[in-house]
Amino acid sequence: MFGASAESIPDRLLGYCYANWGLLAQAQGDKKTEKEKLEQALALFTELKMPRERDAVQAELDKLGGS
Repeated sequence: MFGASAESIPDRLLGYCYANWGLLAQAQGDKKTEKEKLEQALALFTELKMPRERDAVQAELDKLGGS
């Protein structure tokens, strides 16, 4: 009907929370937290088959390089 089951909505929201937390950490210069939260968001977006969000988070992780 709407493309998302009721069970996946909390996971989607959690993915956005992790992504935003990662971006906040990025703005604060906290590379460790940035990488950790973006990786968590990436895992959720990948599992939930959310390609736009997954690709956006992957692009942020790619900017980190090997750090």
